[in-house]
Amino acid sequence: RSWCLRRRTMATVTRFFSPYHVLNALVLCSYPALSVWAKSTLAPAMDIATLAQWEKQSGASCLAVLFMRYLRKETVDAWVTDVFMYGKTAIALLTYFMDPRVMAWYVVLNLLMYLYVNLPVYAGPSAVTWLSPSALSEQVTGAGAGSG
Repeated sequence: RSWCLRRRTMATVTRFFSPYHVLNALVLCSYPALSVWAKSTLAPAMDIATLAQWEKQSGASCLAVLFMRYLRKETVDAWVTDVFMYGKTAIALLTYFMDPRVMAWYVVLNLLMYLYVNLPVYAGPSAVTWLSPSALSEQVTGAGAGSG
């Protein structure tokens, strides 16, 4: 029984290893390195204190929105897609404060990902059985339609 549970858990986790999920996660995880690079390279041209303040504000508001979206999620897949969307939007805003040229490259990268890396299509079970109220009652109780 534990083998079946482990197999089902692995099947649900592996759906997040699609190119869409991996590339979007890499884009989100690349921001700290981009921030360190910008603070060391572009420091004379930008106000580091302003960037740090915007990082705090956008990070806190992004986390608050994502928490509320998690509480009202329909599926985990939809929430993960929201994480990518809100995260990339926050990073686009922050890259503008670094340098508009960095933001332009970031936007081009995201447009290319949007064009070439699609959201995976659901490949789970698709058999749907339409039930009338009496058929549902029969399925739930296991009794025939005449017993009651």
